[in-house]
Amino acid sequence: MSGYISTARELARTMLADVTRFRTLVGAANQAGALARIYNGALPPPVEGAGMERTVEELKALRPFARVWTSPVNGYSIRARGTNGATRQWGDKGTVFIEIEDNVAAGISDDESAVQIAGEDLFGEIIQGLIGLIGGASYLNVTDIEVVDGPGRIAQEMWETYGDTIGGILKLEWES
Repeated sequence: MSGYISTARELARTMLADVTRFRTLVGAANQAGALARIYNGALPPPVEGAGMERTVEELKALRPFARVWTSPVNGYSIRARGTNGATRQWGDKGTVFIEIEDNVAAGISDDESAVQIAGEDLFGEIIQGLIGLIGGASYLNVTDIEVVDGPGRIAQEMWETYGDTIGGILKLEWES
C-alpha cells in the first residue's frame, strides 16, 4: 500500500477486520486471520487448470468472505483546505464498497424469512461494529454508511453454479 487510494482501501479492510461480528463470521481469532478473508477488489484466482470459472465447491470454500474496493465513480478526491504558514493543507475524501458474502446455513435454508433475518442481523451487527471504530487512528474516518445491495439471498436458479448464498454491499463514505 503506497498511494492515497490504496491506503484508504487498506484502512477499510483493517476496520472491518477489527469488527468482532466479522471475526466471528469468518472464524478468525485476530485481525490477521480476519484480513485473510477480506480481499482487495477481487477474489483470489480460481484453482489452477479451472480456467476463469470457479466450481460451486470452490466458491463455498471461499465463503464467508468480504471484498473491498474503491468506487470507480467519485472514489477519491483531494482538495486544498488552505495554508498553514507556507505549507498548503490538504483534505481528502472518497467512497469504499464492502461486499460480504456467506453460505446460507443448512439449519435455516428452508425458511426464507429466517434467511432474510439472519442476513439483516449480520449486516446490522457489522454496521454497529464499524460505527464503534470510527475515529480510531488506524481506521477510515467514515461519515456515511449505506446498505446499497441486500442483504439478500441470491436467486434459486443461480444455486447450481454459485451455491446458496446470502450477501450484500455496504457503501462507506469517508473524509480526512
